[in-house]
Amino acid sequence: MPLFNVLYDTDDIVNESLEEIDGGNSFRNSSELVHSQVLEDYMPTPEYSYSYTSEKADITDLMLEMPESSESPESRRMSFLENDKLTGFQSKRKRSIQANPEGLESETLGRKVRKSTLVEDFVSVFEKGDPEYMEMINMHLIPYCSLNELDPDLFVGHLQNKRDHLWAYEINKKSNITSNRLVRFANHDNVNFYEPRVFRYLRTKNTCKRHKREGLCSFCKPTKQDYQNDFNNLFFDLNSSGYLHHLTKQHGVFSNGSEMPLPKLIGLHPELKSNKTSAKIGHVYVAVCPICNEKVKVQDLSPESQVSGNRFLAYFRHMLTHNVKKNSGKGR
Repeated sequence: MPLFNVLYDTDDIVNESLEEIDGGNSFRNSSELVHSQVLEDYMPTPEYSYSYTSEKADITDLMLEMPESSESPESRRMSFLENDKLTGFQSKRKRSIQANPEGLESETLGRKVRKSTLVEDFVSVFEKGDPEYMEMINMHLIPYCSLNELDPDLFVGHLQNKRDHLWAYEINKKSNITSNRLVRFANHDNVNFYEPRVFRYLRTKNTCKRHKREGLCSFCKPTKQDYQNDFNNLFFDLNSSGYLHHLTKQHGVFSNGSEMPLPKLIGLHPELKSNKTSAKIGHVYVAVCPICNEKVKVQDLSPESQVSGNRFLAYFRHMLTHNVKKNSGKGR
C-alpha cells in the first residue's frame, strides 16, 4: 500500500492540465517590420509615456531562468544557483561552416541574438480590484503561493517509525503556521511563511549531529509520485541555500518570513525584438513592481496560453532586488 494512502487527498495533487476560460481572446499579435521604420514608429513620445517607469525600458528576458514544467519533482530540486548560469548562455552562438556556390566557406549564425525592448505605452491595464487582475492572480499566482495540506505530525508519527528509514524527522518549533487554511496576501503580518514546518536529517550513530539537514516546503502540492517516495522532492537542502532559492523564487516569500507584495498592476505591453537584420513587434504581459515601479515581463497570462508552471517567476526574481533580510523569525 502506498505511503499515506489513507490520507490521500485528490484536491491536493498537482493537476498537469491547464484550465481554459471560455470566451477569451488572445491578445498576442506580431508583424514583421523594417528595422528602421520600427524604431521610428515605436519610439515613445513624452505626452503618451506611461508614468510607472522610463519611456524606453530595456528588459532582460527572464524566461530562460526556469524550465516551463517548473512544477515537476525534478525541477523542484534543481539547483537555482546552477540555473542562474543559463543567463550566461545568451551571448554564446552556434556557428556552422557551409560551402557557398563559389566553393568558399562562409560562417553563419546558428542562433540569432535578439534584444527585447518595451516600447510605447500599455495596450491594456488591469489594476488591483479589477476582475481581470484578480482572475489572473487567482489562476496563475495564488496556486503556487497557497499552503499545501500536509500535516507535520504525519512525518513524525509515521515516517519516523518506518523500519530502516534513512531520515529522521523533527517538527520545527519556530514555525508559527498554525493551519493549512491560512490565506496568502491577507495581512498575516505576524506569520513567518519562510520557516519550514518540518526538518529532516540523515540518521547517524551520533545523535547529537545533524547531517544533510533539509526543510519541507509548505507550498508545493504533492503528486502521486510524492506520496510513494516519502515526499523526497518536497524537501530542500538548508545548508546549500536550496531551500532559500526555492521559497523565494517559486513561492514569493522573503527570507525573513514576510510575503512579497502583489504586482501594482498587470498590463499588456508592446515589445520590440530586434537584431541586426530584422525587427518584430509583439505584445507581452508585464507586472509592475509596487516598490520601484519597474515593468517586469512575465509569461503569457492569456486564457488561451498553454504555458505550464509558475508564470510569475520573473516577477518573484525581480522582487529579490528588494530583499528583506532575515530577522529574529517574525514575519515583519
